[in-house]
Amino acid sequence: LLYIIIIVFLFFLINSRIIKLPQIFLGDAGSNFLGFLIAINLIYSYNTLNLHPLTFAWIISIPIFELLSLFIIRIIHKRNPFKPDQNHLHFYLLKKFGNRYTIYLSILVLFLTINVIGFTTLTYINSLVSLLLFLIFFIIYSFVIYRNFR
Repeated sequence: LLYIIIIVFLFFLINSRIIKLPQIFLGDAGSNFLGFLIAINLIYSYNTLNLHPLTFAWIISIPIFELLSLFIIRIIHKRNPFKPDQNHLHFYLLKKFGNRYTIYLSILVLFLTINVIGFTTLTYINSLVSLLLFLIFFIIYSFVIYRNFR
């Protein structure tokens, strides 16, 4: 898991121009490979650490919310859910702020806030409350995406 974090961090540093190198395009193959590595690590962690399954749902909450909400909204609007568009969270943030660093920071803050709340409820309250919060966050996220859907 550490090597994935290091690679993604270096990718971020290069593409955000903090390190003065030509930008790197991850592409479909790169993003699929990165997703594969993350999935393998989550499965391995689940089998070795015996963590609650909701732990992993919280870890990948933003991609889950993004995928499911866009699929549902596209189907409601009678659009192909597999065709690309510009209704993703980062496009809304780009239109609103126009600055990629603000987008990075906004998504990071959203991710950390959701995960701290999720892990706290899972650890200190119970899994049912954590699951309900996960669903509430998904509904709120979907509503925001739906409201801005073009």
